Amino acid sequence: MVTLVVIVASSATVTLLEASVLYGRIAKELSLSANSDWARPGRWLFVAGATLVPSLLMLCTLLPWVLISLVREVKLKDRTQEALQRARSMLERAEHVAQVGHWSITFTSRAAIVEASDSAFRIWGYRPQSFVLNVEKLFELYHPEDRPTMRNRLTAAIELGESLHLESRIVRADSSHRLVVTQVVAERQADGRVASVFGVIQDVSDEREQR
Repeated sequence: MVTLVVIVASSATVTLLEASVLYGRIAKELSLSANSDWARPGRWLFVAGATLVPSLLMLCTLLPWVLISLVREVKLKDRTQEALQRARSMLERAEHVAQVGHWSITFTSRAAIVEASDSAFRIWGYRPQSFVLNVEKLFELYHPEDRPTMRNRLTAAIELGESLHLESRIVRADSSHRLVVTQVVAERQADGRVASVFGVIQDVSDEREQR
C-alpha cells in the first residue's frame, strides 16, 4: 500500500525541521529520513523521504507550505519473502558458476517428496524444473552401469542415515555422459528415523579431463 501523506504547516516561516516535528506527531513518530525502514507493531514502513514545498493554496495565507512524504507499507511476510528470494537467487548463481546443484528427498506419511535446484536440472541436461522428480527418476539419471551402486548407497542413506560420497556418471537429456560427484547427508528425527536426505551434485568432467 502506498500512502501520500500531506501535512500543512500553519506558519510562513516554518522550517523543514519544525514541519518534520509536526509531521512526526501526526504520523506517530514515523521516521522522516530518506529511504529508511521504520518498525511498527506487526509491520514495516518504508519512508522515501520528506520535502517542504510551497502550497498551491496561495489564496489562504495560513497555508503557505505543505510537507509531503511518500510512505510505503511493507508487511513483515513480504520482507521475509523478498529476503528468501534474494538468497535463492544468490545460491542459484553460485551453483551455476561452480557447476554444482542440489536436491533433497523429504519423507512424509504419504510420500517421498523430491526437489532439486535449477542448477541440478542443468547438470542433468534439462531445462530447470521441466519435469517432476521422484526417487526412481533420480536413479535413472545415472549411467546404467553406475546405477546399482548409486541405488544401494542412496538406499543405505535413506534407511540407515549413512552419508554418501560417490563419483559416478550421469546420462544427460542429449544422451551424453558427464562425470559427477554426489554427496548425501541424512537428517534424523528425534526418534532416530531419517526425515530427509540432502544431496549435492557437482559436475567434475572438465576437471578430470584437464588432469
